[in-house]
Amino acid sequence: MRRRHPRLRVAIEARAFEFERPARTGIGNCLAGIVRALGEIDPVNRYRLFTVSPANDEVAALVSARNITCRPLPLPPRVFGSLQRRQRLPPFDVLVPRADVFLFTNFTTYPLRRTPFSVIVYDLTFVVEPDTLNDGYRARLLRTVPDAITRAASIIVPSEAVRAELVAHFSTPPSKIVVAPPGVDRNIFRPVSPAEGAAVRSRLRMPDHYFLFVGTLQPRKNILGLLAAYRALPPEVRSREALVLVGMKGWRDDGIVAELDRLRAAGEHVHPVGYVATADLPALYSGSTAFVWPSLYEGFGMPILEAMACGAPVITSDRSSMPEAAGGAALLIDPTDVDSLSSAMLRIAEDDELARDLARRGRERAARADWHHTAARVLHALGMAADTATSARTQART
Repeated sequence: MRRRHPRLRVAIEARAFEFERPARTGIGNCLAGIVRALGEIDPVNRYRLFTVSPANDEVAALVSARNITCRPLPLPPRVFGSLQRRQRLPPFDVLVPRADVFLFTNFTTYPLRRTPFSVIVYDLTFVVEPDTLNDGYRARLLRTVPDAITRAASIIVPSEAVRAELVAHFSTPPSKIVVAPPGVDRNIFRPVSPAEGAAVRSRLRMPDHYFLFVGTLQPRKNILGLLAAYRALPPEVRSREALVLVGMKGWRDDGIVAELDRLRAAGEHVHPVGYVATADLPALYSGSTAFVWPSLYEGFGMPILEAMACGAPVITSDRSSMPEAAGGAALLIDPTDVDSLSSAMLRIAEDDELARDLARRGRERAARADWHHTAARVLHALGMAADTATSARTQART
């Protein structure tokens, strides 16, 4: 039985809030959900978020709980960057003293002397779909992630699919892995009234009827497959249903941009609108004919839950973690089969009863996705790490 720790002092890497400023995406959203929920469910332990730059207002809003603080490391950002490039960073349990356990939140770790740690591994794209990443980023992950998962006292993953991949590709002991599926913030992601949705669409100069995609423009998201599936729809469907793509430019996206330009020049109703603020996303999800997410691979797929919470029918892929995220409440398709995807889009566009049924089941699925559950699983992983340190000290004394 795991020991009960009267109080843990947990140091949480929060650099994702710096990397993703001002446009927070998946990792930053996941970290925000976990931190906020830890403050709500756990008044006992003490949490310190550490960053390099001073906390911005967005981060400050997360530390409203008494037992959560955020302080920058005692190194100026330029000095930190120089030491990091030279691989000369000092141990982080010197920079962040008096921590019982560290939580590294972005695949890799920083040096430690002896403090145990947990690490969050969101996916294994660099192994499963390596050609969809930049060469430099893939090489860094291949160099650092195996070491992190070997040394970690516990590993947090968002899905059973990633858990199985860790075991298969790195022979990770299953007992070290804790599955903590992400939640969805239903204070933000909720059905929006038609009037509110129309106001947001007008401000963003969007059409009234559309299929929606949300995600960074990059190869893993299978945007070229989505564009081909949309182009395969009957002309009368394309004339009334546009395709809206929300998301920032990514990497290896030259082919995506070229195809978007070609389709728009040909008069297709394809609208890449770029990054959209989180506050506007519920209106876009709620007003869509369907949310279409035919990704080739995901560690989980938080936009699936966001769309469902807003009442959008969902089409997503039948592989990796996406069936887990969908929870039986979406149309699942083979993302490499353009006809399969196009047929699913056509079914929803022409079958109102199917669309309503998917929307209802999606809302029920999203209601079960609770950040408090996620945080409880993270807390369990931190307790596992603390137990490792306790056992090591006991053995050292005997």
